[in-house]
Amino acid sequence: MPKDLNKITRKLNDNKKLKKTLIYFISIIVFLFIFDLVIMPWYVYEPEVKVPNLINKSRAEAENLLNDKDLNFRIAGTHYDEKVPRNCVILQVPAPNSIVKEGRQIALYISGGEPMVKMPSLVGKSLREAKLIIQRIGLKVGTVSETEAENERETVVNQRVSTGEQVSKGSLVDLTISTGPAEQKTTVPNLFGKSLEEAKRLLTENSLVLGNTTTIPSQTLLPN
Repeated sequence: MPKDLNKITRKLNDNKKLKKTLIYFISIIVFLFIFDLVIMPWYVYEPEVKVPNLINKSRAEAENLLNDKDLNFRIAGTHYDEKVPRNCVILQVPAPNSIVKEGRQIALYISGGEPMVKMPSLVGKSLREAKLIIQRIGLKVGTVSETEAENERETVVNQRVSTGEQVSKGSLVDLTISTGPAEQKTTVPNLFGKSLEEAKRLLTENSLVLGNTTTIPSQTLLPN
């Protein structure tokens, strides 16, 4: 009989230990469950906001809208687009109306306006070659004026847009071309009453050449 009582006692003690162990593990599971679903979300919780639409807004306007939403921003790059005014937002990441946490950084891409091209040197090139270069880089030939110069005829001697200057595509480029060297002029000497030989001499001294001669009768002048 005492042996049976001891067995029963040990069995009861073992059951108590098992219950304690089960209660311990259940308590841990419950704690982890509460920690994951309640404590951690509460600890890391941050308010969420909707990202405003900044497309086509000026940089200053976009900055004000983001500040009102407690959002940060950075300028991620510049893109040239003739449809979007210069210094306006052309792209944003995340996209408009996205739900993000307060303090999130929004990447902004700013428009550089119309595409720009670097003006090459056209001086010394023929008018035909200059026109081809201008059209190839997306510019247009403007007014073509002429001037006397030592350069060959129809050679570019001046361009309105300076070499290396950045200009918008489609801009007009005015050109000045040469008509050739200016002709040297001299005063024709008075040859009336001079002899033919003296007239030739005077013409030669003035870099002139005797042209056709015609003989007519005269009662006051000697022959020739």
